[in-house]
Amino acid sequence: MKTKLLHSAVKQILILVGIALMLLISRPAVPQEKAKVQETELYGFTGGNDGQSPQAGLIFDKAGNLYGTTPNGGSKGYGIVFVLHRRPSEYWVEHEFSLNRADGFYPVAGVIFDSAGNLYGTAPRESLKKYRFEPNEQ
Repeated sequence: MKTKLLHSAVKQILILVGIALMLLISRPAVPQEKAKVQETELYGFTGGNDGQSPQAGLIFDKAGNLYGTTPNGGSKGYGIVFVLHRRPSEYWVEHEFSLNRADGFYPVAGVIFDSAGNLYGTAPRESLKKYRFEPNEQ
């Protein structure tokens, strides 16, 4: 009887040691120091003709320029599509929205390119409008 109790106790100890080892092995590694990220402002919107409050994502063209939208700003105040040239501080308004055009206004979504290099996006009006144009080469 003592041998059975001893055998059962040893078996339970071995099971507990196995569980402890599994927990140690499966424990997450000690986190490494987080990578230091340095933010750089590429362009500071003034809220005027250059646009205001960019909210959507950006997209690169084949030359490395960044395209994006602002739902506000521009000379009419109804938003723009902008280009930030790959060389710093070169910026231009690619397209302006206005109430008098059929392409919508206040673009809150980003833009995409097709394989031919045409730029597409959407902007609400009375309903959601899509727009398409060929980017200017500046």
